[in-house]
Amino acid sequence: MLTRKGTPTRSAKAPSLGPLLFKTGISFFCPFVFSLGFFQGGPKRAKEIPEKNMKKTRGLKKQLGLHLIAEFMEPQFPNLSKIKKILKEAVLATGAKFLGGKYHQFDKEGKAFSAIALLSESHISLHSWPEEGYLAVDVFTCGKETYPQKAIEVFKKYFKPKKIKIKVQKRGVY
Repeated sequence: MLTRKGTPTRSAKAPSLGPLLFKTGISFFCPFVFSLGFFQGGPKRAKEIPEKNMKKTRGLKKQLGLHLIAEFMEPQFPNLSKIKKILKEAVLATGAKFLGGKYHQFDKEGKAFSAIALLSESHISLHSWPEEGYLAVDVFTCGKETYPQKAIEVFKKYFKPKKIKIKVQKRGVY
């Protein structure tokens, strides 16, 4: 099934992107990608990285940022002009500095959209699939004065999803 002006629909059930890459004609890229292990279990966990390659600061492990990856199931989708306001409110809630935003709607109603806020401390992005009743939320901040979980609370307030899954990833832990 194709949506958004001919782009393939995204499926959460796909086991890997390998077959998709071959079907879409980018097979020349696949051997390189597979050799790096991008689609074979993802990045190595910290314990798998040899100790000699781990950087340390005065002997202490360090965390550079916090990355929240949320999946909103059956949310309410406001129009794109409202999305811009919601995204800016979420940025303010985190305590981050807003550097700019980019927004794109894929349908006339503005319910299918992608929106990203570039922050001096990283980014916040939203990607919607109204036909699937799904909103992907990505909040990545660094620094000790930012609170990415507050952005998730703002999004919950406006999108009112029936179900939420959140993955918390510590970034730059070494």
